Amino acid sequence: MSRSLETLPLYRATEQDWWAFLQGLSFYSFFHTPLWYQAHEAGKFGYETVVLSGSAGAEPFLLPLAIAHRGPFRILYSGPRGGYGGFLTRGLPPSPKQMAEVLQSLLSPRVLALHLTAHPLDTFLIEGLRELEIWDFEVRSFRTYLVFLPPDFERYFRSLSDKTRSVYRRPLEAGATISWDKRWIGNFHALSRRVLGRENYPLPFLQFLIRFPEVQLLSLVLEDRFLGGALFLLGKGEVFYLMGAFDPAYRKLSPLTHLLIEGIRSFI
Repeated sequence: MSRSLETLPLYRATEQDWWAFLQGLSFYSFFHTPLWYQAHEAGKFGYETVVLSGSAGAEPFLLPLAIAHRGPFRILYSGPRGGYGGFLTRGLPPSPKQMAEVLQSLLSPRVLALHLTAHPLDTFLIEGLRELEIWDFEVRSFRTYLVFLPPDFERYFRSLSDKTRSVYRRPLEAGATISWDKRWIGNFHALSRRVLGRENYPLPFLQFLIRFPEVQLLSLVLEDRFLGGALFLLGKGEVFYLMGAFDPAYRKLSPLTHLLIEGIRSFI
């Protein structure tokens, strides 16, 4: 690890340091790994990744950052494009004052903004971030959805309504098959773009991402026609549903309902 140019005792961590630190955590999301940042370095995003290491008292921490260049200016993201970031620690996170000092040390006239998104289960970090308004940081809250997976799929499936179970069976009754198949990533991107009317993630980004074993595409196919898919990102102790897409011509089969329930079956 080499000494950075920051005024506080921060260091630039290597990718090896980053992975080693993650292995000591009880859980982490895919967004906390180097893989999410590497995908943003590739393709048209062209972000630069910097991982800062330091300590708050006796507790070491990592702070991953993606840097977007806008001419002579920069925008810093800890958790780019909707991912989770923030201070990764094996114990209690830095105090709000310590976090403010670290973040303020990263600011300069050429930094247009610094965005940090906390993991919804990282309650200590969230509580600390809420106090950063004292140091002139803007704090916002966003809604997310958590599904705590039960230990038994059959019990979970029985807990669903009769209507949901009936909707789930529609693709099977029509003869569709489901599998983990990354070959359909191009069709998945095309359907997503057609349904949304815009491009959520560029195809080169998805093609880069899908190479990792931690990124899985659950695909629903009927007679060699791609009906839909669900893209999942695997961390340690959690799975993130990034996005789904389906063919509007087969809307009555409710492909996404089937895909999400099958995804839950696979990860229990």
